[in-house]
Amino acid sequence: QEMDYNDAKKVADALNLPLLRIDFIKEYFKTGGTRSYTISQLVTEFLIYYKAKTSNCSSYVIRKYELALEKFVLFLKKDVEINTITPQTIEDFKIYLFSLNLEESTSNYILARVKTCITFAFNKGYLKTNPMSFIRITKKQKDVIKLDADELELIRTKPLVGRLANVRDLFLFQCSTGLAYADMANLVRGDIQYDESTNMHFIRKARQKTQIVFFTVLNEEAIRILEKYDYCLPLLSNQRYNSYLKEIQDLCNIGKTLHSHLARHTCATQLLNNGVPLEIVAKV
Repeated sequence: QEMDYNDAKKVADALNLPLLRIDFIKEYFKTGGTRSYTISQLVTEFLIYYKAKTSNCSSYVIRKYELALEKFVLFLKKDVEINTITPQTIEDFKIYLFSLNLEESTSNYILARVKTCITFAFNKGYLKTNPMSFIRITKKQKDVIKLDADELELIRTKPLVGRLANVRDLFLFQCSTGLAYADMANLVRGDIQYDESTNMHFIRKARQKTQIVFFTVLNEEAIRILEKYDYCLPLLSNQRYNSYLKEIQDLCNIGKTLHSHLARHTCATQLLNNGVPLEIVAKV
């Protein structure tokens, strides 16, 4: 407290602290080299850092981090200092997630995103120890469910009218192209390209989720569906789309839950069954 301005400035710069809050400096030494820092400050700084680091990622990915961290802050109930977070805090958070009746994979994704944020604080020197260093997050392998040729033909030939007929076309288009629903929703006529030398129609476009460019060849069924709607597919919200798929599932008496992602697995299976190499299917 007897430091003059220049000495205080040197200390603040050395500790990467604002000038001049002597209580920050005292807290730094009192806690063994950590700053007083709250969870809300950490979340704000981490999200700014993550958005800058992953500037090629979509807002969808960023929103997943925001939602996970919101759940953690909600669990803590108040804006606690991060140096009060212990391994037991994390274990209690895991129990809290279990009480929400979330799927195990969803809980694990939330934990993984919180761990990334806490590890960021540790690497920045805001924590003496990482309370999540002993947390092991295991990813449960899900059984891949897809439609076989007979089930797909059942959907294709079922007499449907109106909105259900439109939804059936969207689903078959996904099964033919492997497009995620968000990418199908963003599809415009200009995305469809044609190569005269191979007489092939294809889509080359950046995925909304990752901004990574993908390439998909359009087969006869996909082209037929596009032409039917003059290249303007009859879109609706993903939630309503999946809801209508459940109706089609019941009408066709199919024992598998129809949803937009099932179409992607079905497309991959069809390609593999037709002799397309696995590495090519992965790219699609």
